[in-house]
Amino acid sequence: MKILNSSLRQLFSIIKENFGSFILSIFGLILFIFSSKLLYSYYSTVDCILDFTNFNISNKQQLDPNEYGDYFGGVMNPLIGITAAFITFLAFYIQFVANRKITNQFKIQQFESQFYEMIRLHKENVNELEITQIEMERLLSSTGTPLSFMPKSKSIKGREVFKILSNELEMTYRNVLKYVEHKKIAFEEAYGIFFNGLDIAEDNLLELTGFRQRFRDAFLEPTRIKQQNIFEGIFVIAKYELFQGHENQLGHYYRHLYQSVKFVANYDSAVLKYRDKRKYLRLLRAQLSNYEQLMLFYNWYSGYGYNWEKNKFFSEFRMIHNLPNNIFFDFDKEHFKAVKQSIRISNPKYTMLDDQDYLYESDRRK
Repeated sequence: MKILNSSLRQLFSIIKENFGSFILSIFGLILFIFSSKLLYSYYSTVDCILDFTNFNISNKQQLDPNEYGDYFGGVMNPLIGITAAFITFLAFYIQFVANRKITNQFKIQQFESQFYEMIRLHKENVNELEITQIEMERLLSSTGTPLSFMPKSKSIKGREVFKILSNELEMTYRNVLKYVEHKKIAFEEAYGIFFNGLDIAEDNLLELTGFRQRFRDAFLEPTRIKQQNIFEGIFVIAKYELFQGHENQLGHYYRHLYQSVKFVANYDSAVLKYRDKRKYLRLLRAQLSNYEQLMLFYNWYSGYGYNWEKNKFFSEFRMIHNLPNNIFFDFDKEHFKAVKQSIRISNPKYTMLDDQDYLYESDRRK
């Protein structure tokens, strides 16, 4: 059944692609059949005798070969002329369609050249992301006796950075919730601190300032007691000076990613159909790890990346299709799952565009 449906879709696609040529060919065939039938009807109903051997016609009057030829020419020339003119027009039209396809193919090659260059630049942007972690290293005496711990720098690069940034954002959001009850407003404020840095002059951020100092004492300053992984109820993997802001790194990353998606989504639909655009965007999305899609989702929800879903890049073009629910903040996972589902509720026509074309990958398992 699936094979039959696939064959029918392929047949309809071919007909749709060559619709003009198909219609003209059908019209030409109908014209030829109609003209032939008209000619046949004429000779089958009138008192007309054709004797090819003796060049006799109609009333059995004998004609010379030239007159006989003129008679057939007068009858057949209109039919042949109309058919020839139509075939000539059809040939020119087919050539026009072929030229248009060549032009479109050239445009596609230009598009692909620019698109793959954008992917290359995206990979470079990811590879340039870097965070310096502080790990505590135990110092030993000359006899091997354990002494105090000393900080040791460790550079984290590439996609691993997003997992660490998610952890810092979680700590920021959890602290802001202590003095802002509304979760959406709290997250917007927390993301602003995470993205731009903490302004210690603001009185309502004293809680975060205190948190940063306690965090520094526990993780970044030398101590005889090695830091634990849990800090004030939060599992910590981000071990560096908190709330310094990441706009310098993330701003360029998100601007380029947004322009890449926009380039594909808004490309001339006469050259790239919707399914073609989806195919290329799947290639781009394949470059994003789960935590990249998570941080992209947070960027949108914070309002900094408002245009991502304003332009339907999440719903119509599936740019967070692979975002799993199990990597949302543990302490508020249900809230963010609901936010994710709100995209579905707001865009019902994009929920299921075709067989197996789910809005989220997790929908396949339901």
